[in-house]
Amino acid sequence: MAPFIERVVPDEAEFTTLCRIVDEVSAAYPCGRAHEAIALAEQRGKTAVTTFCRLSDKVRDLIAHRGAVGVIEIDLRKALDRYAPIPPTPADLDSPAQHRLFPLDLMRCAIIGAAGGYTYGYTGQGNANLCDDLMPIRKNHRQPGSNPGYAVNWHTEDAPYNRGPENRLHPTCDVISFVYLRNLTGHSTRVNMPNLSLLRPATLKALRTYQFRLLTSYYQKAAKSHVETSTSFVYGADNWIRFTFARLAEQMDEYRNNGNLLAAIDELIESLEHHPGETSSAPGDIAFVDNMRVAHARAPLETPPKFDGSDRWLRRLGVVEAPRRAFLEQFMDDPARRLVNNELLLPYLQSLPVPSQTCG
Repeated sequence: MAPFIERVVPDEAEFTTLCRIVDEVSAAYPCGRAHEAIALAEQRGKTAVTTFCRLSDKVRDLIAHRGAVGVIEIDLRKALDRYAPIPPTPADLDSPAQHRLFPLDLMRCAIIGAAGGYTYGYTGQGNANLCDDLMPIRKNHRQPGSNPGYAVNWHTEDAPYNRGPENRLHPTCDVISFVYLRNLTGHSTRVNMPNLSLLRPATLKALRTYQFRLLTSYYQKAAKSHVETSTSFVYGADNWIRFTFARLAEQMDEYRNNGNLLAAIDELIESLEHHPGETSSAPGDIAFVDNMRVAHARAPLETPPKFDGSDRWLRRLGVVEAPRRAFLEQFMDDPARRLVNNELLLPYLQSLPVPSQTCG
């Protein structure tokens, strides 16, 4: 296991408390009321924080970008034995009115609440559910991202929406979390926490300069949300990272016209490919990834989608430090639903000034 990954198994008291929260929330909010259920699970987590502070403290450090650990894996496989089996993997995304939360979802949100976190999503991604289902989709199975046969290259989540000069002024999540529901092929999520101070000074300076275009991914229904302006791949005193290589191939020609930029990108990719780690990705595991310090990716899956209920299935959730809630809510149609409206967000992102020099 990579040194920046820490794996935690809840003790009996922690697991019992999480199960109690699941039972309370499930009884209060059945299928189709995911937003209310997530809010209640977070609140119950805050109330019970002293019982599982060992778990919440570790996630709290990730949200605040502290310490040498960038990925926390929490083994909750016991929950799969305690509760009803996870249903077959859907072949298509469900609607918010049909969206169903599972015990693992609620346990994750209880830990997030206890850690002082707040969860949210985007209207332009997937089916506009807070917990985004990542799985093969029959109608889009030939598109990158929807087809597991394509690689998902190194990126930080929602990097195109991270244009502010520091972490309080952008709507990109502090932590990205994955719950693994099914993974018969055993394919993992690749992660790396690069030490950018080891790059050549000229490379780091190039990566910190606002001279790269970051595009949203067309298969995330965000075509109208492109922020086609210059940004940097690295920013801030602590060298936070914000980049997506998911569409880098479309832009390589323009970078080839500038040998220095191409060399900087190549060196960054080489640093990410040097000793990466992997999350276990076993059903019942929850991964919390520091989205400002750790990049994630996925290699192409060798097994084509079967659409028979057995395909790989995980759920993604964005987390920010709770005080940033008020900032995010200004871009939401209904703050109770916690979904950022991309069309409301776009004018704000376009209004941010583009520094004329290296990002400090």
